Amino acid sequence: MEQGADFISGFIKDKLSVEKIQSLVELNKDQAKVVNYDGEAYAMYKDNGGQLQAVSCACTYVHCNVVWNNAEKTWDCPCQGSRFNINGKVLNAPAVKDLERVHLAEEPASTS
Repeated sequence: MEQGADFISGFIKDKLSVEKIQSLVELNKDQAKVVNYDGEAYAMYKDNGGQLQAVSCACTYVHCNVVWNNAEKTWDCPCQGSRFNINGKVLNAPAVKDLERVHLAEEPASTS
């Protein structure tokens, strides 16, 4: 019973802890975050070349928000252990479906 309560508590906490950003420029190179952008929650990673990769942040197995594993450069589900690559491809079960890829229009970099 306690394990179920911990799961529910974690599920609610991760839905409320999404950082809000106003611009895609706010994400630095080689940085990843689960963010609320334009009214939707996404898992975003910007590589060293400035290329943005965005996927749905909801794990396809139990719908907890994934978290960034900087050591492995993977999106990991804290609820049941599924792991996904930067592009949302499943690396480890129990999830069998990839995270949905999201295509966002990148904003021009600020020149100030």
